[in-house]
Amino acid sequence: MGDLHRSTGVLVVEDNDLVAATLEAVLLDLGFCEVYLAPDLSTGRTLLQERRPGLGVLDVNIGRTLVFPLAQDLREQRIPIVFATGLQRPDFPSEWLTHPIVPKPFSKATLVLALHAAGFDLGAANDPRRPEPQLPH
Repeated sequence: MGDLHRSTGVLVVEDNDLVAATLEAVLLDLGFCEVYLAPDLSTGRTLLQERRPGLGVLDVNIGRTLVFPLAQDLREQRIPIVFATGLQRPDFPSEWLTHPIVPKPFSKATLVLALHAAGFDLGAANDPRRPEPQLPH
């Protein structure tokens, strides 16, 4: 996707305010232009229709509701999806395993890896294959 992410809005569906704010800050720091926060599926669906994001970052468990109906809406519109979840991979529904999964708690590095897997080029400074700088002795 090259530098397209700089003009891409991201729909974040997350019911934990602290996690949502952290995701928003990291995504903006990585160069995404806008982050649309949704604490529930209803708000997520409204933002999907009104804002037409270029990426969805979805928590799997939104309260007592699973996010997969909204994920299906994103998939039907060919919008890349990254899941952020505390679910272990064996507990994850197999039909969604083709999408990148960021385990919670997450780090910026794991989010960057997932975004690369979803097809977003975040520039050389955020390339997860880039070797760590060597500290002087």
